Amino acid sequence: ANGLRPSRRSEHAGIYEPIGQQLIIFGGTVAVPVNCGFPTSTFETETWVYDTRCDHWEVLTGGPPTGLARHQAVYDSTEHRMLVFGGRHRVGGSGNYTLHDAVWGFDIETETWGEIFTSSGPTPRINAGVAYDPTGHRLMVFGGNSSASGFGYSPLQDLWSLDLESKVWTAID
Repeated sequence: ANGLRPSRRSEHAGIYEPIGQQLIIFGGTVAVPVNCGFPTSTFETETWVYDTRCDHWEVLTGGPPTGLARHQAVYDSTEHRMLVFGGRHRVGGSGNYTLHDAVWGFDIETETWGEIFTSSGPTPRINAGVAYDPTGHRLMVFGGNSSASGFGYSPLQDLWSLDLESKVWTAID
């Protein structure tokens, strides 16, 4: 091991990639509450890759997406990539957050990010439940919180499917 590792963080997302036996994480915040206070969130843009076979961390900095927190990630076994959906960020230390509904793909072979442009789909949100359906090559998204306020909670109970071939979202009743 080289001693390099991510700083402590929360509100990040990641996957286990079984072919290369890697843990891949993205984003989150390194802010830590002190004396029950609310620290100013950071929105990390680092992608960290941990090779379990070699006990080795690598950091990839910069590039899209912008720093996110409370986003979700799944492993797309068909295209060998990590998919990231939703999340939030904020400029400055107070005010409402900007919520996201974008889908990003991290290509594991090239270690590059690219936005996946889709049809109109679920509303922007944080803390959704996500899953990858390898049979249908779909990203599934359920629920989450649509409140842009750090003090609010607007629960969602909708279910969406993103066909990763056609890039079309479908609401499922």
